[in-house]
Amino acid sequence: MSHNRFPLWVILAIVLLILGTVFYQSLEWIETEHDLGFSNKARQQPFLAAEQFLQTQDIGFASVNHFRTFDEPDLASTIPVDDTIMLMDAYGSLSDRRAEALLTWVAGGGHLMVSTDNPYLKDIDHVRDPVFDLFSVERIRGYDDFDYDQLETLDTLDDLTGMNLINHCDVLYAQDTFSFADDDHQVEADFITNDSLDGDSDVFGLIGEPGQYHMLQYQYGDGMISYLVSFKFWQNKTIGCLDHAYILAQLAPTSGNTLHVYYNHDYPNLFVILWRHFYAVVIAAVILLMLWLWSRMMRFGPVRREDNHGQRQILEHIRASAGFLWRMDKGESLIQQTRAEVRGLLRQRIQHIDRLSEAEQIRQLSQQLRITKDAVAVALFQPAPKDHAGFTHTIRALQHIKDKL
Repeated sequence: MSHNRFPLWVILAIVLLILGTVFYQSLEWIETEHDLGFSNKARQQPFLAAEQFLQTQDIGFASVNHFRTFDEPDLASTIPVDDTIMLMDAYGSLSDRRAEALLTWVAGGGHLMVSTDNPYLKDIDHVRDPVFDLFSVERIRGYDDFDYDQLETLDTLDDLTGMNLINHCDVLYAQDTFSFADDDHQVEADFITNDSLDGDSDVFGLIGEPGQYHMLQYQYGDGMISYLVSFKFWQNKTIGCLDHAYILAQLAPTSGNTLHVYYNHDYPNLFVILWRHFYAVVIAAVILLMLWLWSRMMRFGPVRREDNHGQRQILEHIRASAGFLWRMDKGESLIQQTRAEVRGLLRQRIQHIDRLSEAEQIRQLSQQLRITKDAVAVALFQPAPKDHAGFTHTIRALQHIKDKL
């Protein structure tokens, strides 16, 4: 029976194989492209495309995340004057000392490129920058139909989603059309901003129209300073639009030299940040800490020693009770109780004592008990004293009368 069924399984397998082959060959393959957006490296390095573009022309590219290099007085010993320095997000962030080192390097033949970009400042209209003050270059706010802030919002969405939601080259237009010296090629550029620049008239080169300049170049010593309204048009998403890459090639150093990009990532320390944004909280925390430390400090003065007896006499309890009542402002009550006890004894000896006047009581008691009138007055008639010495004097006078009785 098994021998008869075996050929049937073989035939079924062959049929299924033939059907599968026919089905596979009948499939229509379609190739599609899916844009995954920029890589993590491209999102972290906004000028990665510029770096790769310059490397194809044998131009080096170096990036540094701080400005501490400019603390060296002799900057030419670190960076050759044939190179080019580009400062990112540096507007209003350079100290006079660092700016002096940079300008000394430029005067020796270097090329410095700066822009008015600085996302770390809320308002840069009234910010002083020593490099821009050199030629009175200032930014002029502009308004146009195109909303670059909306384009920046779309860029943010690109970074969050990891996909290119918009093709920048399709929406950008030529803000400026110009030609470089000794070059007949018509260059078009969009600087990704509606703002412009203005400065001294003694200019070496410029891009833009009067009142709407997007780049101003000035000679300084043997070198040159290029002021650009923004570097955004050289970033990864827009360097391939219009003639942006060509402009970078013209402003970059010659073949064999290096473009040095310095980022403004010199963050202040934690205490400076807290003081700048939460100074009221810092002050309150310091005050609370000082009060807590003061409460935990040892008190000054002699150490009070108390004898710890296993058993106490009745007089110690009485003394402790009297001391407690005195601290609780009960001294008057103690004196009134003692006076009531002494008057009770006086009534037993002199029955008519309460019918006499105060002066007569003082006179008779002074004669009969042979004590001074002042002692009788203090003991029985004067108001209860508030001070410790007066209280003691009154109690002693009452005790003296009790002893006489």
